[in-house]
Amino acid sequence: MDRVERADVELSAGTGSPTRWSEMLWALPLVVAIILLVPVAAERVFRPAKLLLTRVSISLFGDYVADESPRKRDQQSRLRAAHVQTTHRVYASRTLLYSLLLGVSGSIIGVYGAAALLWTLRISGDTVRAALPAALGFLADLTHVTELGLTDLFVLMFVSSATVGTALALGTYYLRWAILDERARERASEIEATLPRTIAFVYALSRSGMAFPRSWIR
Repeated sequence: MDRVERADVELSAGTGSPTRWSEMLWALPLVVAIILLVPVAAERVFRPAKLLLTRVSISLFGDYVADESPRKRDQQSRLRAAHVQTTHRVYASRTLLYSLLLGVSGSIIGVYGAAALLWTLRISGDTVRAALPAALGFLADLTHVTELGLTDLFVLMFVSSATVGTALALGTYYLRWAILDERARERASEIEATLPRTIAFVYALSRSGMAFPRSWIR
């Protein structure tokens, strides 16, 4: 009998008890969200991460962004105005991938951020439930995320994805294209600021009889 009990103890120690796994389940979505953001954060300093994101984005969205449309022509004009050294297919595909990754990760992190805020403010689930309409009573589960089961945790993630995730994805998408407009305005301002000096320099060359630089002729 003692041998059987010892075997059970060793098996539990080697594989982990179901209770322990259920206690760790609440952290799984957070781990997934962080993993999704690692390539995005690393691409500026780690070239393979940038290449990975480019390949994945083209595989997922390359055919979609390649279709001819007025929106594509407008986006191509933005890229030319901003003098971006990449193709429309790559930039548009990466934009959609960024939106997807940040939308999914942001919705997950938002759940844990809200739970951390409620825990910091010492707000109980009953207080949250009393302050919200009955249809939103499930949001009181944020006060004890670490104790939720898989079903309740999925409901919170789904609601967060439909609200926070969607807003973050759309914001990322429009911000990526708005950055091009800002870069184009800055470039136009720089050209306009240097234009009088350039004209004066060209005029001086023409008056002195000097030849134009070869780089200008090209």
